[in-house]
Amino acid sequence: DSANITIDRVVSDGIEVAEYVKRRFGGRKIILLGHSWGSLVGVHMVVTRPDLFCAYIGTGQEVNKKRAETLDYAEVLRRARLAQNSEAEKALLGIGAPPYNNAATLGVEQRWESAFAVKSEQKFNSMDYVRTLYPPDFSDKDMADRMKGSSASYQAIYGSKLDGPMLSVDLLAGPAVFRVPVFFIQGEMDDVTPTSLVRDYVRYIRAPRKSLTVIPNEGHLAVMTDPDGFLKEMRRLLLPTNCCIVSKNTR
Repeated sequence: DSANITIDRVVSDGIEVAEYVKRRFGGRKIILLGHSWGSLVGVHMVVTRPDLFCAYIGTGQEVNKKRAETLDYAEVLRRARLAQNSEAEKALLGIGAPPYNNAATLGVEQRWESAFAVKSEQKFNSMDYVRTLYPPDFSDKDMADRMKGSSASYQAIYGSKLDGPMLSVDLLAGPAVFRVPVFFIQGEMDDVTPTSLVRDYVRYIRAPRKSLTVIPNEGHLAVMTDPDGFLKEMRRLLLPTNCCIVSKNTR
């Protein structure tokens, strides 16, 4: 029942998993990494139960979805014009700038957003790549069921008229105090969760440690497109903290 799919429910489920992981590994606190939608869940988990975590790392960090969509549209239109892609420009001008009142219109913007994503993440936006994430015996029916589940979640969080809870998210009006170190690693060219909003959020919050690292020439999927650089930066940020499970020899 998609009515049971709420941000609070997903946060609660995440905390339950974190409690299990902490018990499973002898009471050690957890380093929590949240990406994109997961970054919204991650922030709420850390604010709600800081006792479970020794640090939070956000990447592709959600801050304010309405503001992000306005910035995203302008950036995608800029890239379409730069590429002299008349089809994309016509489609984007046809729907106009956000806000939108239906998921289909937002889907037009998001389709071109994927088309003009930075080169390093193009392959990650294809269904062929998605299939590589699943076991060999993952059937077409399994994939269809996965897509139905994804669609149900989207409907619950975004709403068919884009009136769901996701469009009301504004971390800049939420809790400003963290009790654990908080770090953000963003792709410079992120056109889904704009880095400019993350800068605003870093200025807004207070934490024992906080910082924003921007990876040049990478986009929304920097954690996937530059895993070595991302891990190196993550280690650098975590070593001065009390996250003792991260050592100089950790790869």
